[in-house]
Amino acid sequence: MTVVARRVRAVPYRSASEAWRLIVDLVAPQSTSEARRELLGIGGIVSTLIMDELLRDSPCVFWGAGPRLRVYCLHGDDAITGESMNEEPLQFCPTENGWQASLPCDPEDQAWVTTALKKHGTHVSVRDPGGPIPAEDGSEEKNESSFTIDREAFLRP
Repeated sequence: MTVVARRVRAVPYRSASEAWRLIVDLVAPQSTSEARRELLGIGGIVSTLIMDELLRDSPCVFWGAGPRLRVYCLHGDDAITGESMNEEPLQFCPTENGWQASLPCDPEDQAWVTTALKKHGTHVSVRDPGGPIPAEDGSEEKNESSFTIDREAFLRP
């Protein structure tokens, strides 16, 4: 599976709601799309997750058309300097053809966040930060932080 990543500057460079708006502009650029309407509708909910810095290490993941997209937010000094940011437009639209999205959310907030998200649509779900990310086939893929390197094989001549 091909994976594309974007790193968006968030607080304090821009507000959490402005960061979410930029993410929506990246993933749903057509102003009349149903995906854009749904994503803008959940802006207040996602802004709380961005303010809690949950997207710093655990991405918001989109899949549907094209490669899988992982969106991280930069905070603090990283947001101000922007050294590792990547806010370039995508060459594909991940919110076409049966798209889905998964957001990291603290376990104690998952009940209310899930209920609030369902009021706006069925495409966005939540998961534990750092936990498995749902795959297109309904199974789960391991988060990239869970991979290990076989040092012996790596150093073998």
